[in-house]
Parts: sequence; structure tokens; C-alpha cells
Amino acid sequence: MRFRIPLIFSMIFACFALALLLSARSANADWPCDFQYCYSACIAYGTICLDSSCPYDETCYGGTYYYGACGGCGAGYKCTNDCPGNYCVSTAVPTYANLFTNVTSNTAVSTGTPIWFGAYWSVAFTSCYNTLSTGYFWYSINGTSYQSIYFMGGGAASLWYNYTATYPASARGGNYSIYIRATDYYANYNDTLIFYYFNDTTLPTFTSYSANTTAAGAPVNFSVKITDNVALSGYIFSTNNTGTFKNYTWTALASGGTAYNITTLNSTAGTRVNATFYANDSSNNWAVYRSSLTTTDATPPTYSLNSTNSTLAGTAVKHSLKWADNIGLSGYIFSFDNSTGTFVNDSWTSASFSGTSSWSNVTKKINSTTGSSIRWCVYANDTSNNWNGSSCTAPFSYLTTTADTCTYSSSGNWNINCADNCRITSPVNMGGNSISITGTGTFQTTANISNYKRLTTAGTSASALCVVTSKSGGGFLG
Repeated sequence: MRFRIPLIFSMIFACFALALLLSARSANADWPCDFQYCYSACIAYGTICLDSSCPYDETCYGGTYYYGACGGCGAGYKCTNDCPGNYCVSTAVPTYANLFTNVTSNTAVSTGTPIWFGAYWSVAFTSCYNTLSTGYFWYSINGTSYQSIYFMGGGAASLWYNYTATYPASARGGNYSIYIRATDYYANYNDTLIFYYFNDTTLPTFTSYSANTTAAGAPVNFSVKITDNVALSGYIFSTNNTGTFKNYTWTALASGGTAYNITTLNSTAGTRVNATFYANDSSNNWAVYRSSLTTTDATPPTYSLNSTNSTLAGTAVKHSLKWADNIGLSGYIFSFDNSTGTFVNDSWTSASFSGTSSWSNVTKKINSTTGSSIRWCVYANDTSNNWNGSSCTAPFSYLTTTADTCTYSSSGNWNINCADNCRITSPVNMGGNSISITGTGTFQTTANISNYKRLTTAGTSASALCVVTSKSGGGFLG
């Protein structure tokens, strides 16, 4: 048969047993002054109180234990109360090594730039099982500090605290500093060296601008060298070449590179063309370079209708070219080789040579020897100082010929070479002068040749005759 003990009797029994146990502890010489209570409590904290003979100055792995109020901690120690009662522990702070960052301190940094930062931390002492407790990444923007990231120590005596920060846009125009704070189990803490990074507010700069031509209607290369103190991003080119401003496509460019744009200039001379480069760097700083040019006439005069009015040896011959220019003609230089093998330039001529169309007419007495080679050309200039000397690259030329005997000169005797086979179609009045027709060939007139003194005809031999005839009512009327 089983007997059940009521619950209240069980509780009374347990308390009675506890009282007997406590009484036994007080009487036990191995557990003096309730110190054993500290012993078991410290075990839970991973600490062991060693000396069991005195409850007032026990050593707890480097710290001096006080059963009552903490007191008497020496230099370099502080009071803590992890075990019942208090004891002194070292105030030595954690230390760090292998501090690293990817950006040199006190340098300009672009907004959004990642900054790697870290250090290897260790506690200064391991007594009482001291470990790293927490770590914080701190940053400051223009003097105001912020706590960013919390690291757990994980019960380790040494470990890495690493962090990657992004340079904030809120620091633009000022400075940014970062550091890491490590704390041990006993609230001893230390900070890394503070690294300062100054935000990049420096604009890109421009040098070596050029435009390789101002000629209206010609392709022009606008170019400029762009540099930046941190990193260049790219540029946009803009021009009003067509009359209104046009932005061209964004072009990426590394720092120190040359920005350029090739376009065909406005075809109207005298037009003001503006060119603008907008440069941007990796911190989104924009800079502007403006320039302008005025288009100029680059079209030289052109010629056509080259002609001479005779090639007869020993006579004065007029040499003519028709010239045209898009703006205005200024003058010309005539160059002549009278079968000497050498060109001789005349003086500059501007009289009667102006406007957009004109003639260069120059009369020269040519070499009197039949068959001589005559060469000539013209250098022409316009009001924009554009020259055309292309005719002198391949000069015009002709050979001198014998004088024509079929035409009466209106004075003196008329000596006709029958070999010229003349055909006279207009009346001729000899004014009392004589006519001589000699040689081999034919002479025919369909008009009247009158008022002559004497007419002589002769061949060169009996078989080489000069045949003189008249037709259609024409004839010789002495």
C-alpha cells in the first residue's frame, strides 16, 4: 500500500533540508565565510577564485577580488563586479595591427567611391577570459560623427574588423573621416587612426584649344585637352554652326585626353560660329569651355575661256582669260615666256579687275620667228587673299605662224603668196598701189579688186604655176 504525502508537507521538508545544508556549510572548515558561494558563481562566468583562505583579497586571473565594496585598485586597474562582490581588472585597451585602406588619406575622393577600411584587433590581456566584445565603424561628415556598423566580437581574443564604406553625397563640398572602435569584455576600447578624405569639388580644366581652319564650307576639327584632379568622366560638344545650338552625343573620356568634334563649317563667309565643350568628372563636377570663330572665304578665283587673237610671228597678240569669284576679285599677275624658256612676271594689275567676274587681258608682241613656242599664264587673287595659280602649273602655249598674205593692209603694195591659196570675198581698193601674186598655188576673187597700179602674176616654174581666177562677177578693175 502506497501513502501520498500532501504537497505542503513536501515543501516544508525541502526547506528543512536546505536549512540543515546551510548549517553544515557554516560549520565546515573548508567553506569559510560564505566564500564558496563566490566559487560556484564565478564558475558560471568562466572565472575561478583561487585562494580559499581569505574572502577579502582573492586573485581572479589578474584582478584583485573584493568580497565587499571594491577598493584599492592600483594604477592601470579598474573595479568590475562580474562575480558576486567586486574585483579589479586591467584598463589596458585592445590593440590593432595591419591597418589598411584603399584610398590615401587626405586626398580628394569622388562621391560614390568605395573605401575599404579595416584592422586586425587583439585584446590587451586574456585574464578572466577577456575577449573582444564589440566593434563599431564610425564616420564623420564635416565634423558631425555617426555610428554606422556594429560588429560582434564572437568571444575571440583576436579578429579582423573590416568595412567597405561609400563616400556619401552629403559630404560633398566638405570632408569625410572614418575610424573603427573596438571594445573588450570589460568595456576597454580603442580607436584606429582617423582617416580624412576630402570630397572632390575641383572642376575639370581645359588647355590646348584649337580649330584647324576657319574656311567657310570646310571640315573643321574643334579640339581641347581636358584634365581632372581625380578622374574625368566625359564631355558633350555643342555648336551653333547651323544657326541654332546643337548638343552632340555624350562622349566618355579619360583624364588628360583630347576632346574633339569634326564638322563642316557654315558655307557663308563672315558667319560667327560658337563652339562649347561641357566636361564632367567622376564627382559630377561640370566645367564649360567656350570659344568662337568667324568663317572666312577660302575659295580662290576660277577661270575660263582662255584665248589669243593671233599667232602671227612678230605681231602683237592679246592673251585673255575670264575670271570669277564668290566674293570679289582683287587683281592678277601675268606671266610670259616669249620662246626664251623662262617665264617673266609682269607687275601686279588691279585696274579694271574687280567684282565677281572680270577679264585679264594682256597684249604682248610675240617672237618673230615662225614656229616659236610661246607660253603664258595668270596668277589671280581675290579680296580674301585667295590665289589661283593653277594655270601656271600647266601654262597655255602656242606656236608662232607666218603672216597671212591674203589680207590687204590698206596701204602700200599688196604682195600675195600664191601658196596661201587666197579666196577674196570682199571688195578691195588698192588706192593706186600695185599687186604681186607669185609662187605655186591658186588665187581666186569673187569681189572686185580695184584702183590698183599694176598686177603681176608668176609661178615658180613652167610646171609650178600660180593660177589666178575671178568668179561670180568679181575681177580686177584697174
